[in-house]
Amino acid sequence: MEHTAAWTLILGAVAFFVGAGLAPEPSRVFSGDRAVYLRVLHEHHHRWLAMNGVMIVGVVLTAAGLVDAASLVGQPFAVAAVTYLVAAVLWVAVLVARSTVDITVADRVAAGQDDLAGYELWSAATGGWFRVHLLLAYAAVTVAGVALLRDSSVPAWVGWTAVGLGLVAGIGNATGQPRTKAWGPLFEPPFMVHIPTLVIGIGLLMAS
Repeated sequence: MEHTAAWTLILGAVAFFVGAGLAPEPSRVFSGDRAVYLRVLHEHHHRWLAMNGVMIVGVVLTAAGLVDAASLVGQPFAVAAVTYLVAAVLWVAVLVARSTVDITVADRVAAGQDDLAGYELWSAATGGWFRVHLLLAYAAVTVAGVALLRDSSVPAWVGWTAVGLGLVAGIGNATGQPRTKAWGPLFEPPFMVHIPTLVIGIGLLMAS
């Protein structure tokens, strides 16, 4: 059972990293410039769909791995798993919206058929879901780390890594600091969530 949970978490992280690596023109599409974002989606919609699809697989596997691990690790790991499940639902909803609504709007804008008025409100809403996802996901990672520190079968560095990354990244996203010129808040890129979950998977594998 520990092998299953461990490998599910590891594969979830790897899948998300692969998906993130498929991002078309990453320095432009995530720059915050709406016109550039929609242009990139219109010109690279197949790659954009592939990226989101593979990342969804990664998120689902990570959620499944944490739920599976909750039956192996003592409390409060189950709290972490449930928290991440809620975060995962929000993130998958955002990724689906990016793959459907955003693509449609990008094609309409390219054809000169949309003025973006309604889309700005929709984009603000999905952006809010994304920010809540990050806060919940890092909270889940932190709580999972606390639970692992109470489990003597898992190396202590695994728990401390999860707690440390979870707290630093969670606070960073809550405050929006520190910021980078390239993409804004340092810990905003969602692939960073999967670094501690990868470490947790490795730790469970070592303990099995």
